[in-house]
Amino acid sequence: GSFSAEYIFLESAIVLTPLLMSLLGLTRQKQDTTDQTLHVLAQELSQVSNKSDIIINAIGEGVVAVDNRGVIQLMNPAAEDLTGWTNFDALGLNYQTVLKLTKHTGEIAENDTNPITKVLHGSNSLTVNDLLLVTNSGKKLEVSLLVSPIGKFGNGAIIVFRDITTEAAANRQQVEFIST
Repeated sequence: GSFSAEYIFLESAIVLTPLLMSLLGLTRQKQDTTDQTLHVLAQELSQVSNKSDIIINAIGEGVVAVDNRGVIQLMNPAAEDLTGWTNFDALGLNYQTVLKLTKHTGEIAENDTNPITKVLHGSNSLTVNDLLLVTNSGKKLEVSLLVSPIGKFGNGAIIVFRDITTEAAANRQQVEFIST
């Protein structure tokens, strides 16, 4: 699974605590108590992380997390199915390589029309239903995207998306029927 910054911080604290305590001249008993407390906190954080992984992997919508540079940090199985990219291949790539978004006209959704770019540059959460996702095999899916910033501005974004191709086709047929 993926490790969060908090988990890495706690693991680093566990490693560095004995050194820092000896430099500060603290007793071994206090050091042992602190080591034990940090170990318990790291275990609890690991359990929470495992539960989060289980939930994210069970979600039926595609979920992709990107850092502040737009580099993919997490991709759930539904996102793998929708994009045609495996988690292994997508991690570390820029989101634009994996989440190729185009307008219905076929032109690529650039900075001003790309909701992910907008959120990474400071916009609040955005929901978009008028873009196509070009899969790894070249297939085009109409998608509904919800893009939300992670924490405060500059920490990255979470992209939740689903295939609405069938729904959109049904809506178009209904509008055509009503218009005739």
